[in-house]
Parts: sequence; structure tokens; C-alpha cells
Amino acid sequence: MSKPVRTWAVVLAATILTGMEHTATASSDYNLGLLTDIMAKDPTQLCPYVTCQEPVSPETCPDGTTYLENASQFGCCGACVSFRQNGEFCTGNIDPLYGGGYTRGSSKLSDNVLDSLYNVSKNNILHSSWCDYSFQCLSRDNKIYVCTKLNITCRNMLDNYLRDVLSSDYKPYRDDYRWEPVCNRQGKFDAKQCMGPRDKRRCVCVDPEGNRIFGLAFPEQEELYSTMNCKCSRDVWEKRQAGQTAVTLHCEENGNYEELQCEDEMCYCVDPTTGDIYGSRLPEDAMHMLPCFNRTLAGEKYLRRCDSQLYAHAKLLDALAESGLRGPETLVTCDQDGSFSGKQCDQDTCRCWDKYFYQNLAVQSGEDCQCVEDLQFYKEINALITVTCKVNSGAYAEEQSQGSYKYCVDEDGIRSGPLVHVNKNDDYTLDCDNAKRCQKYGLSDTLDGCLNVCLTIKGDPCPDEAYPAFSPP
Repeated sequence: MSKPVRTWAVVLAATILTGMEHTATASSDYNLGLLTDIMAKDPTQLCPYVTCQEPVSPETCPDGTTYLENASQFGCCGACVSFRQNGEFCTGNIDPLYGGGYTRGSSKLSDNVLDSLYNVSKNNILHSSWCDYSFQCLSRDNKIYVCTKLNITCRNMLDNYLRDVLSSDYKPYRDDYRWEPVCNRQGKFDAKQCMGPRDKRRCVCVDPEGNRIFGLAFPEQEELYSTMNCKCSRDVWEKRQAGQTAVTLHCEENGNYEELQCEDEMCYCVDPTTGDIYGSRLPEDAMHMLPCFNRTLAGEKYLRRCDSQLYAHAKLLDALAESGLRGPETLVTCDQDGSFSGKQCDQDTCRCWDKYFYQNLAVQSGEDCQCVEDLQFYKEINALITVTCKVNSGAYAEEQSQGSYKYCVDEDGIRSGPLVHVNKNDDYTLDCDNAKRCQKYGLSDTLDGCLNVCLTIKGDPCPDEAYPAFSPP
């Protein structure tokens, strides 16, 4: 297959370079050097000249593969990707919890140019050397790296944290970003988790496995932050896991219950702190007679603009299903407070919007919109906080800077790595993936995540002086 691909690469490189007023000359490497140079500088230049192969949609991917946008043909096309499985040789991870993935313009895409060229079969399946979801690429006998299944529960994570805090290898000035998870009696994650350094902790709602669900609060939101319990958000998650599509419970921004709730056209009052129902149940037309009714907050109708659209569509799908028919899927997505989710997609693209779907935040979103949503929040409260979002995305850039410091953040903008000095020579580099692994697996894991989050240009762990909080003896 190499010869046809090289011939195609020659033609493609020559066509592009000619259009860019460069001269394409034949060379012993079939002009792949020119093509690689374009890929390193701006791979999007290639896309107008690339015709994507089939299949190009998630529904057409065969079993055992995962559809990823911008994975194939120089990052211009979607592809079905086959990842390494348990026990197979590997060179990296694709787990989305660690920010892995093929994305246009990323270093991971550049590192896999040859994969795009040579490992795409006729049915557009890209064969990756990275581990599939839920596997980690770990060293075996310090010789080779293989995909390994690691099951980390809240209890495991808590044990790792408590063990490490008592260890001599734990350095508060370096490891202050690690947070103590809260687990229930079954060893699962409690609904509310507060993450990050103690003086900057942001609280979020999670499912029993620790995955993010609706609900978060900043320390600046004093009442929402101090009263947060995530009971509503977790209950909505459970109902949807049980197959309910038309869930009309309204949650506050922090995942707590709003006082007024309506289900199946019957309304009642709920204690936001406990989630307990009190008082009478009345038809929605009479909800104004309930003691918790607030016309300013509730308006004339319980359902808001977004969830009223979603609820009507869900009812339509249920009615069609009873007749053995399958209705069209809706593209609108709502948050559990009834407002529009930040990320909204049409047939061709996704963009970030405000919660009322009035203001387009002018950012195309390939991931989530948390970063631009937070920027809006900081603007509203007049906070002098600067964050960096990914290019062509509403998501947080993995590495952030603050004055003369730099640090890693997770998808919620929570600091997930040590604070490190930025010196004139920029001698220190951050491995944000290792920081996230450290949080889960601890100091003694085979990845040495905590020890190698900050590295010198020689690849050695950073000295103590790299960390602002370090106090010499």
C-alpha cells in the first residue's frame, strides 16, 4: 500500500505548494518532507484538497472501533479507529479522562502522521498504537509497554491519597493539587466532590464512578458553594440511567433541588437541603398556590425554553415507540436547570452558547464549552481572572499561566498539577497527563506520575526551587 500512498502524497503536496506560490520539486523522499513540514505548521492547509473516504460517520464504524473526528487523512477527516487491547504492545493512551485523542493541530496528531499515511485501510479504519478506553499503557518488567486494565474505585483512590500524604515522598509544596475524594459506604463516589488546592477548590457533581454530571460551584459563589449537595443532579442521572427520557426535575446551578418541582403535570415543593417533599401536590395550572412558588423564578409555566422543547420531543418519541415506530432524534441539549447546554450542535458543527441561547460565544466547540462559560461568569461578577481556552474550542487549554507561574488544569478548569515557576529559559515542562494519573493511582504507581509531572529540559524531575511554595530549610 505504501507506493500508492506516496504517489498521492507527492501530488497532494505539489498541488498545495503550487497554490501557496511555492515550487514543488521531486525528491528522494517523494515530497513527504514538504508534507510533514506543512503538517507541523498548519495541517488545516491540507483539508481543502482532501476528499474524505467512507465511512465518515459514527454509525458506520464496525464493532471494535471508535469514531473520532479529525483522526485520519492529515487530521481533515473522521475515521473509525482501532485501538490496542489488554496485553497488547502500546505507545500511549486514548482514555478521554486524560485528554487523549486525535485532534487537528495537536502534537499527538503530528506524532502520528505516518499512521495517517500508512495505517488507513480501504474502509477508513485507522490502526492506532495507543490503548483503548479503560486501559493504561504501563511498563512491564521495565522493558516493554503493554495495555493494562486498571479498575480504580473511589475507595482505591482514597486509599492511595491517604497513603501518600503520610509518605516521605509526598511534598506539600509540589503535591498540593491532589484532593481527597469522598466515598460512600459501597466505596463509590459521593455525589459532591471538591477538587483542587485547598484555597482554590471548586466543587462538582459526579456519578458513582466519579464521572462529571450537571452541577458545580465556585468558591466565589458563597451560598451555592456552602449549601451544595448534588441530590437533584444525582437523582436525574439515576432516572436517565433507568431509561426515563422525559425527566422534568429542575436542579439549581450547584446540583441541588430547586424548591418548586413538577412531574407528570403535578407540582410540589422540595426542601433544597434534604430533597424531601413537603406540602400538597397540585396540578401545574394551580402551582401558584404552593408555598414555594415564586413568580419571578418560575414564571407562568414550569418548563423553560429548552426543557419544554426536549420534553415535548421525548413525549413524541414515547408515543411513536408504543406504535412500534422510531422518531427523529433531537439536536437540542439542555442542562438540568432547564436552560440550554453550553454546547449546541447542528448537522455540521458545534458551537458554544450562553444558557439562554441568545449569545453565540463565537467559539466552535469540538469538546466542551466549560472554559468560555467560566469566562462569561467571571465577566458577570467583575472578577479579574484570566483563563486560556483551546483554539477552535470552548474547552480549557490543558496548561494555564498566572503571572510568573504555569500549571495544569482539568476539563473544569481546576488546577490538577503543581504550580511551577516560568523562568526566562522556560527550563521546566509539565506533563499534565501524568498529573491526572497521579491523582488516581498515587506516588507508587508504575507511571511515576507524581514525580514526573514537572520535568527539566534534560528529562529529570524538577528541583525543589521550581515550585513557588517551596521553602528552603
